[in-house]
Amino acid sequence: MKLPRFSLILGLWAALSCPAFGENPKWLEISTQHFTFVFQPQDLAVARHLSSFAEDVYKDVTGYLGWRPRHVEAVIRSTSDEANGFFAFGPKRLNLFIAPPTFTLISAYSQDYLRNLLVHEFTHYVHLTQPYGAGSLDWLFGPDAAQMNLWYLPGWAVEGITTNTEGMFASGGRARNPFFEMEYKAPILEHKMWSYDQAGYGSYAPPFGDRIYVSGFIMVNYLRHVWGEGAFNTIYQNDVEDPLAFFWGYNRSLARFTGKTPQDFFDGAQDYAEKDFKKDAQFKPGRTLSPEGNGDWYLPYKTQRGWIGWAQPVDRRPGVYLEGQDLPNSPRPELLFPVVLSDPYSFGVSRDGKSVIYSAVFTTNQSSEPEADTAKFELWLWKNGQNRRLTQSTGFYDPRLAPDAKTWYAFQRIGTEQRLVKGDLEGHFEPIFSRPGHLLQMLEVSPDGKKLALTENAEGLQVLTILDTNGRVLQRFNPGAAVYFPRWVDNSRVTFSTDKDGRLDLELIDLAQKTLQVLPRDPVGNASGLFAQGRVIYQTQTPRGLAVKEYPDVGPAVLLPWPPQVSMPVRASAAPPLENSRPFLDVPEFTDSFPAVQLASSSVQSDFGLGWGFSGTSLLETQTWNLQAEYFSGLNLWAGLGNYSWRAEGWQGSFTLDQQVVTPAVDSVLNQTAAFVAQVPWGEWDTPQAFNRLTTAGALVWSRNFLATGAPFPGMKLMGELGTTWVWSENEVEAPAQFFGNWGLEAFAGANYTPALWDQTQPREDFDGILGGSLPLGPVVLKTLVHGTVDTTHSLVLSTPTYQPLPLNTSGLNSNWRSDLKLDLLWPAGVADVNVAGLGILRQGLGVWASAGVQGDWGSPPVGDQGFSYGTEFDTAFQIGRLSFPFYAGVAAQCQPGTGGFLNPQLYLGFNVASYYDSLIPAELR
Repeated sequence: MKLPRFSLILGLWAALSCPAFGENPKWLEISTQHFTFVFQPQDLAVARHLSSFAEDVYKDVTGYLGWRPRHVEAVIRSTSDEANGFFAFGPKRLNLFIAPPTFTLISAYSQDYLRNLLVHEFTHYVHLTQPYGAGSLDWLFGPDAAQMNLWYLPGWAVEGITTNTEGMFASGGRARNPFFEMEYKAPILEHKMWSYDQAGYGSYAPPFGDRIYVSGFIMVNYLRHVWGEGAFNTIYQNDVEDPLAFFWGYNRSLARFTGKTPQDFFDGAQDYAEKDFKKDAQFKPGRTLSPEGNGDWYLPYKTQRGWIGWAQPVDRRPGVYLEGQDLPNSPRPELLFPVVLSDPYSFGVSRDGKSVIYSAVFTTNQSSEPEADTAKFELWLWKNGQNRRLTQSTGFYDPRLAPDAKTWYAFQRIGTEQRLVKGDLEGHFEPIFSRPGHLLQMLEVSPDGKKLALTENAEGLQVLTILDTNGRVLQRFNPGAAVYFPRWVDNSRVTFSTDKDGRLDLELIDLAQKTLQVLPRDPVGNASGLFAQGRVIYQTQTPRGLAVKEYPDVGPAVLLPWPPQVSMPVRASAAPPLENSRPFLDVPEFTDSFPAVQLASSSVQSDFGLGWGFSGTSLLETQTWNLQAEYFSGLNLWAGLGNYSWRAEGWQGSFTLDQQVVTPAVDSVLNQTAAFVAQVPWGEWDTPQAFNRLTTAGALVWSRNFLATGAPFPGMKLMGELGTTWVWSENEVEAPAQFFGNWGLEAFAGANYTPALWDQTQPREDFDGILGGSLPLGPVVLKTLVHGTVDTTHSLVLSTPTYQPLPLNTSGLNSNWRSDLKLDLLWPAGVADVNVAGLGILRQGLGVWASAGVQGDWGSPPVGDQGFSYGTEFDTAFQIGRLSFPFYAGVAAQCQPGTGGFLNPQLYLGFNVASYYDSLIPAELR
């Protein structure tokens, strides 16, 4: 059994200092009839607010789907700056990230984004925990048995129902989000929609990350209005009750219910949605300025250096690009620096184009919380080719530079509130504007640096607000619908998008002359735009992603009535709590029951051990346990495993006790092992372009071997294990088409030392280490891996390393040390995104590799392998619903001096088992 390498001393200290079992004084809970909200003390007001409407949401969603779970647990998480949420099994729970949205994630007409969040995630809960199919086998497979229904469920059927209920049981939602609508409107109007099978899984092709959402929305909406509100759930229940459900059963159930093939049904859903777009076909699209090919190109800024904007092309890294002096005639854009922003609009550029301010996500290496709960939005400044962190605070988004680049403005999240702050290049800042309960987004600074424009939303009313640089409100406008993405034309004129006519149009307001006019209209819509020298440059959606287009000739002005100034709603007082809060006890819950199989084999004997296992996890994921046992009938022996693990502040640990059956050539041996392990991240630093992680780990292991017949077998020992791992990566950001990871420099190293603290046979010390890295060479990546092992007892077993399909030509088995080197040259073949017989074929890549080794005894000359092994390999990934099959195939051979360069040729194929099993556990449904 390979044991994790963890820090013994720190683990023992943490175990002695940790609170009583299950106790976590940092968390509280509050309950309604059907919900328990678990939260930290600073989020009490949010918990009360959610509890005030939770029962209404419960009634709406359960009444619609016809299944009423007895009680629902929801965790409120406020440490992340990212607005999101997810439903997860193991145990069944909602995770609600309560940060307000930073851009158009939900509809501007949503009166309460937290209600939209709860409706969406609770719909997942009710839909996917219904007691049908595998869900009816909870008596056998445990409370989370229903998760097996999800394995082959197409992605559109998972997210389609949630995107519909958002608009049905909460105000706004994606049903009234014009930016969401554009993602399916563009391919429908251009008749370039993806296939039905492709709607079943996500892809790196546009719309990035949203394909199953927009596909699901239009198909479920079609089902609801043509076949009735109960059609969706009837099809789902028929699917999971089908004995062949795991083999495209959903498609068969859909066809039987609707009388249409799945593709015909999808075509019908597109035709049904297209009826609302007929009136837009009369408009003429503008000329495309952004590069051809798949990718998202956002509206750039005009600077003295040229046009600068953020983009996410498929074949290049996401980052800030210099797009040329004149967009229609620009050369291939130049990447200034790679970065993934907090959101696509969280950057600003100075007038001279030499400085860029941006917000990027920082994630910590702390083991005490789920990674999704540690996303922090940090502010950075790029100048003269160098990046530096601007402030020590987090929660910043939509940063903008004053034209002279000496002052900056940004929004900052404080809990569920947002405020506008003003800062300098030394990192000092002060709040200048805030309103309780108001969502602040889409900030812009006027060319003279004296005024600010932003959108302000309160209870579904979204307006254009003009401030001075001290935060004083100068004007507020609402042209009869929501306002989006203002851009200054000069010091008195501002463009913005609005959806007053049920579509996104670009308007130009003159604050000095008090005129308002509509600019040329794109068939899909004008998401945002600029007006300069008689040209309209705007951003819109296409089947290939977001693009920048232009209308060279605006034509005569179409004036609109001058919008009156408006007053914003005042947030109502919070609802009183339904029940007093109380401390939360984070005790592990029973979640799963599963069959357990173990094989014991040797050259002369083998036997299968069959049994059962049980596992559980606490709600906050701080504790897990696992118990399983197998019986070997041929050996008349029992084997088993027990494990308990926990997380605490900055570290994690586990205790394992197991008994394994080993059958050597002579007799069966029982191996009993007990291990206490702990892990601590010693240090880390992280920037948007690089990260550096150092983790120390250790273990205390007791092991005992004895013959199954009861005969004496000396083999009892107590060992300590101490190790450390280090990972460094520069330019971590990768292009969607990059199959083999980032294109930047990377290095990693690990070392593990195992001393025998007490051994019944003879003292033994082992050491092993690994060193590797990657280097970009144009479009390919060179990866290296060196692995070495040292053993004081001459007991190394020099088996074939796991990364090789051919055995090494080793010189013997009595060496003290062994070292292996592997080189890979990898080429990403790109994004395929095609579907064959229901199998999605996503990214793929090609590689060539070579490996060799050397070994020896102390005091003797080292002996190398007799030549080296080499080969070429093709890697890809098949997708079925949420299941991923990482597949590889290749050919390998050996080269030996004086013998030949193509010996023992061999074809090999397989798939990454670990990745496959990871996909069997649908951890998060957002």
